[in-house]
This record gives sequence, structure tokens and C-alpha cells, in this order.
Amino acid sequence: MTGAELYLSAASWSFEAELMDPRQRGAYQGAGELSGTLGKVWAPAVYTFLALSWGAAGWLVIAAIILVATVAIHPSTRLARRFLERHVPADVLADARASGSDAEDAGGAPSPGPAEASLPESVAGR
Repeated sequence: MTGAELYLSAASWSFEAELMDPRQRGAYQGAGELSGTLGKVWAPAVYTFLALSWGAAGWLVIAAIILVATVAIHPSTRLARRFLERHVPADVLADARASGSDAEDAGGAPSPGPAEASLPESVAGR
């Protein structure tokens, strides 16, 4: 169980780090947190309803939901990768990867992105 949770956590982090526009990290992380929270609220309610109200058919629907999600994860990540490569300039992606690996090697936080680096001194100094 612990190994599965660690694997899921690493996969989630990898999706966030590799499949988001580095210029929009906050928006992507906010949307990810919102969808995760909604999933923690509605999924147990829907699954409980299906299992208790529909009986064996409800369990089959739950199994189908899980199966579809499992099968769809690889095509959806490929689609996200293609979208990212098509809509984010290659130099921005390269800079994000380079700054991410430098930060990991140094053990520190990632360097500020282009939006933060271009702030006026009056705002940046606050």
C-alpha cells in the first residue's frame, strides 16, 4: 500500500512538472488542486450511491469507470504533451527543464520564471 501511494504521488508530481506550461504553473496547480478536491468529495459519494443503490450493477459501473480511467491515462498524457509542445515555445520549455534540474542538483527552489524576472524594481523589491 505504501509503495502504491508513493508511486501515485510521484506520478502526480511528474504530471504536474512535465505537462504544464512553465509560465502558468500557478494556474495549473490551482486547477489540479481544485479537481483533486472535487474528486475527493464526489467520487466517494457517487461510488457509495452506486454500490448501495444499484447493487451488482453499481459495482460493474464502478469497475467500468476505473477501467476507462486506466485505459485513458496514456492517450491523455500524449495529448497533453502534444498540446504543450504546440502552444509553448521550445525555448521556454528548455529553460524550465534546465532551471528545474539545476534547482534539484543544488537542493534549492527553482529559479524565478520569466514573469517574475521581468517585474519592475518597485514591485520586485516588496
